Amino acid sequence: MATLHYLSGVISTTLRSNPISSRQLGPRRGFTEPAPFCLWSGTWKVVLAVVLSCSACHAHPFHISVAEMEYNVVTKRIEVSLKLHADDLESELERLNNVEVDLESAQLTDLATAYLDRHFFLLPLASVPAGAAEPKHESLTPGARSKVHFVGSELEKTWIWLYFELELEDLLSAEKGQDLAFVNSVLLGLVADQINTVSIRTGQSRHALKMTRKSPWHAYPSDWLKAAVSGPGQQLPQ
Repeated sequence: MATLHYLSGVISTTLRSNPISSRQLGPRRGFTEPAPFCLWSGTWKVVLAVVLSCSACHAHPFHISVAEMEYNVVTKRIEVSLKLHADDLESELERLNNVEVDLESAQLTDLATAYLDRHFFLLPLASVPAGAAEPKHESLTPGARSKVHFVGSELEKTWIWLYFELELEDLLSAEKGQDLAFVNSVLLGLVADQINTVSIRTGQSRHALKMTRKSPWHAYPSDWLKAAVSGPGQQLPQ
């Protein structure tokens, strides 16, 4: 579905030779329909063939996600806004669950929660084996990692925003000096060149991280959480 929306906009723009005006994407701006899918005489067979041939592939030349994270001192949770290519997320959820996925349906809540719980979490750095490529969800005991609370989602053209919170539970001991490890392996199992970027706000500072298939996790120093706890609580973008 997301792939078809994407291709319809691209093909219509190309055939009309009149580029669609673009605007910067951002959270909480609503869903905007792509340009109409127009089929000109003599071209519709080519268009249809392209759509069908790309139904199982990724119709964009780059694969990236962008996440923003900030600790809320009131709820004692980390609030996350995660921006992904919609067709990539759709393909990944269908691949892992062997079901047809509609990103605009109620099924997304359960599917996204289970997926994020396994691919976007914090855990004590001391529990990560030396030289481990990625801390495995299955090897972690309850309370030894963060827990996902899904808030909602928003489709915007070919992108999807996922809004959720990370409940830290026992990890709050990081305030007392325990360093954490942060795993973001979202979509890394789908495409080899996936890049996950993360911006973490801690007090008045920001920290930028990048995760790839070769390096899917990063240290989350206790100083970051201490700085966040000492600052004012923030709410999810409206």
